[in-house]
Amino acid sequence: MTRAVRVPGAQRETVRSLARMSPGEFESLVIAVATAKEGLSLAGLIDAIAEAGTNDREQAEAFVTAFLGAHSVQQRRKAAPHEIGEAIAADIALKLDSEEQTALADRYDVILAEESLALLARANLLYREDERTFCNARTISDLRPIFVADSSPSSIEGVVVHHSLRIDYHSDQRVQTFHVTIDNRALGLLAETIARAIAKGAALEKLAGDTGVRVVDIENHHA
Repeated sequence: MTRAVRVPGAQRETVRSLARMSPGEFESLVIAVATAKEGLSLAGLIDAIAEAGTNDREQAEAFVTAFLGAHSVQQRRKAAPHEIGEAIAADIALKLDSEEQTALADRYDVILAEESLALLARANLLYREDERTFCNARTISDLRPIFVADSSPSSIEGVVVHHSLRIDYHSDQRVQTFHVTIDNRALGLLAETIARAIAKGAALEKLAGDTGVRVVDIENHHA
């Protein structure tokens, strides 16, 4: 008997809805996933699923997260799509009846067999192999006063421009933050480094396109 897959709590309602949606709704979902292979982007897949359903992008993103998670389990177990579907359906926390479990297993069998989703899932795993992945950034800039030593009352002798660079990143499925004090020269160096990285990325994408290799974009541009 296939060992059950424990569905994360945040994904249970999404997985239940997959089991309980009508055949017509599921067919629209499959078509959306299948047609997304033309662009091969995570954001494009989410948009396609949203447009095929209720235009609810948050719900569409939840479906994609659940599908990518199922693909990750499939790759670790080296199992067939239907076997993974049965293992997910067997999670008692989903509280599905036998008919719903059968429907869910059959639907994962179809979804996990889609080439575009499989490629996006593998790309997503490769991208997130590092311990931390970038989430967001901002700078906080201010003037900090320099007080005259031993003056009473305190008087300001000068000011210094102070920048704090805040980086948000994903680690262990949580968003964490660190701050770095950075001066104007270092900000310029950082800007140059980023510009070079963008140029390298464009050159690599062109090289891939010239050789006929598809570029897979796993960034969620609307997140």
